[in-house]
Amino acid sequence: MSLKIIAIRTLISILLSIMALYFEKASGMRSIYLMLLLMGFITLPVLRIWVKKNGLYFLECGIVFGLNYMTRFSLNMVFIAFYVMILLESFFTSDRDEVLEVGFLSAVLMGINFYVLLPYGVNYRLITEMVFLELMLMLVVAMLYFLKSYRLEKKKVASLLEENEQKREALEKALYTVSEQNESYEHAQDEVVRLTRVAERAELAGALHDTIGHEITGLIMQIEMLNMQYKVPLAKEAADHAREILRGMRQVVETLQMHSVSESTTIKLKQKITAFSEQTGIQVHLNFEINMEIFEDEYKQMIYRTVLEALTNTAKHSNATEIWLIFNTLTTGTYFLKLMDNGKNEKWNEVISGEHAELYSEGNGLRFIRKRVQKLGGIVEYKCERDGGFQIMIQFEGGLRD
Repeated sequence: MSLKIIAIRTLISILLSIMALYFEKASGMRSIYLMLLLMGFITLPVLRIWVKKNGLYFLECGIVFGLNYMTRFSLNMVFIAFYVMILLESFFTSDRDEVLEVGFLSAVLMGINFYVLLPYGVNYRLITEMVFLELMLMLVVAMLYFLKSYRLEKKKVASLLEENEQKREALEKALYTVSEQNESYEHAQDEVVRLTRVAERAELAGALHDTIGHEITGLIMQIEMLNMQYKVPLAKEAADHAREILRGMRQVVETLQMHSVSESTTIKLKQKITAFSEQTGIQVHLNFEINMEIFEDEYKQMIYRTVLEALTNTAKHSNATEIWLIFNTLTTGTYFLKLMDNGKNEKWNEVISGEHAELYSEGNGLRFIRKRVQKLGGIVEYKCERDGGFQIMIQFEGGLRD
């Protein structure tokens, strides 16, 4: 950037210097002085590339002062324009304070140039031009100073916005991590409850087998011994009946040992929905044509969490009075979960055109739903319509238990 600006300034300086020398028509020592000063003014910006000191701006202002002192005109606009060139270059290559310093020095030196002219006689026209040029230079300095300040503040604001965006992304990632950990924790709790109930059932089955089973077996043996001794007709029937009781009890024990009595996800979801309706007054219509228990735990958790997140989202952001939860299979064999409410979005009155305008922002809740579904290879679509309220549509495949 600096090299490009210096190259442009050098080219303009050369052209203006040639034009100034043409109009000056200088001769003798004055011609040599003018050429030396102009060469210094042209080469100093190039020298600054190697020296890398912005203090050379002040030396350039001194050179321009000398040029204005050596001119044969009362006011040489080319040499006065050099002050503006120095200001513009400092604006692009220096900081705000140095721009102000260069501008102040330029205004002072130009004022001294004007003061030197006073002994040679001036008129109102010349005085007016001097005052006008001095005011214009100060105006340029003020404009460049405030423009530099604006660019610095804009850069600071952009930096703060970028920092805030990074913090927001980090916070969102942390929230998602906490949500996943919470899901894992609840899943672990459910597993503990399930294993506890399985253990209780196994203990109950063992107790039945060790106590009642042994007692019935002993009773059968006593009845058979009684039948062998006394040939009682009812004894054989009693023994057969006792065997049927023992067989039935063994089936019960086997059932207790083979199957868990953990609370199903469907029952738990219905309990949550009932509690939600009681707390919010929103009526929930549940139409699940598919039993959730046929899916693997990860898929059941996705459905369970999605429904709860949708209920919470409706309660927070919608004026809905009813919610419909639909879960079925499409003709393609894909599983389809749809959650919609009859909420009325207040932003509809602000919509000028468009039947399906974007009237919602995808906050943390909706983003978490999308990430859960996409993690399992599913598709999520959100829709906000005038007559249909807000809808969440999810499609996924697989996930069945083996």
